[in-house]
Amino acid sequence: MNRNNQNHPNQNNSAGNNANGQQKVQQMMQQLSKEDAQKVQSILHNKVALEQLLSTPQAKELIKKFGGK
Repeated sequence: MNRNNQNHPNQNNSAGNNANGQQKVQQMMQQLSKEDAQKVQSILHNKVALEQLLSTPQAKELIKKFGGK
């Protein structure tokens, strides 16, 4: 059997999971004050600031907790 041709369940759901994740992010952003939402957007669009944020011990722990690498 050729394993390269097999479908992987995680690959089939990745588009659906991404859309679901984006929807959740949008819902959370709507709950923020206008000022806080602007701050988040500013960080997300600044590669250096985003990398600094994601390299903090707190961010690494959250990523680990939620199944990231």
